[in-house]
Amino acid sequence: MGLLVVLVIAVAGIWFMSDSTAPDTAEFTTDSKPTDGPSTDLAEVRVPDSPEEIAAQQIEANTAAASQLDVGQLSGPIRERPEFVSRIEWRVLNQVAEASPDKERELTRLVNHLRFSKQLEIWKNQANGPEAERDALARQLLRDIPVRVYSRDLSPGRAQQLQAELVGSLYDDPQERRRRIAEEAERIGVSFDVDKTRQDGSNG
Repeated sequence: MGLLVVLVIAVAGIWFMSDSTAPDTAEFTTDSKPTDGPSTDLAEVRVPDSPEEIAAQQIEANTAAASQLDVGQLSGPIRERPEFVSRIEWRVLNQVAEASPDKERELTRLVNHLRFSKQLEIWKNQANGPEAERDALARQLLRDIPVRVYSRDLSPGRAQQLQAELVGSLYDDPQERRRRIAEEAERIGVSFDVDKTRQDGSNG
């Protein structure tokens, strides 16, 4: 689940270390725009970001991810960096997508999965946060889980575990929880025996 996030952080760290040890090397960003200068057709040259700038950009991108509620999956091709993807993440995702035979489709998958991973991490860290915001995130994640299973970003077993956690945070009534968990499991092609679960619970 967190593999993509770990990959982004690892490659981002390598990229920053490379830039910081070569300050005289021009840096060209993915989202740079051509300059208006009369003597060059090159992209705008940018000094490598400092650790403080990278941290600020990451916080801004993660905050944007938290606000992506009631928003469906992005459809490709994705030409511009979404606001919930930091500049360094955007560069890394493009580099990862380059290895795929279908770069545009892979980049779309990676961007959607990164948003899902960020929202899941935010939801987990909001255990004592505002209930309305946490519930909205839980519903967003439940909507996205089937797509993540279809894209093979989540195994059915892991997806069902997440569904149970999310549904458990939304409903207090045991019967309603079982009913909703069964509905969510059906969305990812997994059977869930409500009657058996009820019987096991009463025996326990």
